[in-house]
Amino acid sequence: MKGIMMSAINVFALSTDAKRQTRRMKKLKRINEKPNGYRLIDVITFPTINPDTQQHGTYAYFNIEGSIKQRIIKCPWDIKEILWIQEPWELIDDYSIDIDNKNTIRVQYTTDNISRIVFNSVRYYDLKIMRSKGHKPSMFMPLEVVRTWIQILNISIQRANEISIEDISKEGIRIHKTNMTAYITDPTDKTRRFQSPAWAWSYLWDSINGKGSLAKNPWVWVLDFKQVKKP
Repeated sequence: MKGIMMSAINVFALSTDAKRQTRRMKKLKRINEKPNGYRLIDVITFPTINPDTQQHGTYAYFNIEGSIKQRIIKCPWDIKEILWIQEPWELIDDYSIDIDNKNTIRVQYTTDNISRIVFNSVRYYDLKIMRSKGHKPSMFMPLEVVRTWIQILNISIQRANEISIEDISKEGIRIHKTNMTAYITDPTDKTRRFQSPAWAWSYLWDSINGKGSLAKNPWVWVLDFKQVKKP
């Protein structure tokens, strides 16, 4: 079982059931060095092992421009796979750690400032992280303190700027159907208004992946998902 990182603004959208889709560039670094140099041929999912090729999972097939060569990339996630959400968090003052026995810790989630006590054994690697107080980014969230789980329903691939208005909404951005203005609400309840869904999408993408990153129009995996209970 794998974790998947989300920023506080995306976790907030997830908590309100507004977010049902996410775009990821994992395993696409090489083609995104020159994204215009590749043409997507097909995306094929093998739900069971293909007896001829031994392939299993979802694969994207690309033509390399100016060449007869192809590039095949396997998606790092599978349809029906359950993932746990790694989100920003922190360890707050009233905690104690007992390495020899079960650990009792109190964590607070950055998204909504909700805190809870976690009774669980924690890996020693994570204990070293936990000994320092203060905010911790998503990548340092251990499984023991996870509170949100999702299951992948569908996988596709496209360029980041090819996103439809419907999918912008699935990414957690609210869209006014009459005048097509768009809104993003962050965990502090601050709402930003944008003149169009495309502008809102550009702001959200760049705030997570770096200023100007959407202008590069990278290839991305598109994961449709639903929230599920802890397995």
